[in-house]
Amino acid sequence: RQRQMCIETAAGLQTGPLWEAILAGQAHEHEPQLAGIILTAWASVVGYLSVEIFGSLTALITDTDRLYDAHVRAVMLTMGYNP
Repeated sequence: RQRQMCIETAAGLQTGPLWEAILAGQAHEHEPQLAGIILTAWASVVGYLSVEIFGSLTALITDTDRLYDAHVRAVMLTMGYNP
């Protein structure tokens, strides 16, 4: 059910040529909304890691392990998984 909600949220997205190239001709086998869900999760994780790598994260919160666990859980929930 959660995955269906995520797909509905991303409805109407169309993939571009880079997505087609990444999937090496298999893009037609996947719903275009899947690209939106995956790229949203990827951007979220990259943003989180950027804050950690450049040293701002520990100045913002002391328990970074707990925050990371919560972050991964939130990303998985938005992708439709039940972690």
